[in-house]
Amino acid sequence: MKEPLLFALIMLLLTTTKARGQDSLPDNFTIGDFMEIYHSDSIKISFSCFGGISTKRCADYYRVGKLDPLYLNVTGRFHDYFMNGKVYLDATAKDGSLTGPAKYYYSNGQLKEEGQYKDGIRIGTWRFYYPTGIPQKVYFYEDGVPLVMEAFTEDNKQVVKNGNGHFKTEFSNRSACIKFKTEGDLINGKRSGLWSFSNINAMKPISEELYNDGIYIQSRADNTDYIEAPNTGLSVYYGNEILQLIASSISCPGDYSSSVRDAFSLSAFTTSLQATFDTCSLISKNQWLLVGLKIGTRRDLLSLNVASSINDKILEKYIYTAIMNIRKWKPSFIKDKKIEADFFFSVLVDNNKILIPEDVIRKTFHKPLRLKYPSPSQTAHP
Repeated sequence: MKEPLLFALIMLLLTTTKARGQDSLPDNFTIGDFMEIYHSDSIKISFSCFGGISTKRCADYYRVGKLDPLYLNVTGRFHDYFMNGKVYLDATAKDGSLTGPAKYYYSNGQLKEEGQYKDGIRIGTWRFYYPTGIPQKVYFYEDGVPLVMEAFTEDNKQVVKNGNGHFKTEFSNRSACIKFKTEGDLINGKRSGLWSFSNINAMKPISEELYNDGIYIQSRADNTDYIEAPNTGLSVYYGNEILQLIASSISCPGDYSSSVRDAFSLSAFTTSLQATFDTCSLISKNQWLLVGLKIGTRRDLLSLNVASSINDKILEKYIYTAIMNIRKWKPSFIKDKKIEADFFFSVLVDNNKILIPEDVIRKTFHKPLRLKYPSPSQTAHP
């Protein structure tokens, strides 16, 4: 872009944002009651147990850390906290993934488990403890799959030694908060023979699964054998491991409207906004941005905030102005009642292209979203 044209665009951006009444957007602001941006490059954001962004009234924990300039995540050492303010996770992120030593805690402050991550995958020895501090079990992870090396009861009786014994544990599936229980025999750290699959308080198993040297063979339920993917696991799922700051229209369980047609759609809004971005010739460095909206009950925009991961004031202004020019605001509803609603989504800049990922309005549980990806028309997963 030639310098005179760039200068004209900058001047336009600096004069068209009347709602702000100032020359630059604020570095410190909140989006609803679930996200806070402060000190230009740091974030505090609330999550539900499965890793979805959540309003505080139904959140399970929150994360505090420094924004990564190129990945939709935090970078460096960070902490997750229970809603009571006690540390939940002490870990480090690099290139969008957990890496290095990590410690999880119970809400009473007692150490729960500790081990190492590499590129978001658990590796090596992980040690687990009961809320009383007594050792619970020891896993050794190979390619993210655990071998059970030791296990103890709550009264410190060893039931698994050198990978052999009868083992009971709780587990949960990916993106689920409900825990189940499973038990069976171990040989050299691997499941062997029949393993039961049960609800935590169930009187009898839901089904049984047959394993040989850790490999699933088949299942049995109601005296019927069948082959499908196994239901059981050996680890509790943690949403903390794969959080991404993609997008969300925040609600809690039960916050549903029965049949409202004329409501704000984040999907339709970002599609229209992307069409505007496609015509932009602004030269910008690779980065990502968080955008927060508060929409009122009278088809009005109550607040708009934009934060760049590299504090790019010019691009923040451009995106702010582009959004203000859309002017297609509609209210949101909870149980058919109009409400003031908060939304947020992320914007990526890659090789001077301003992009909103295809999965911008749904929670994603893939690997961390990177700036480097094939084309705007393809999903931005590595």
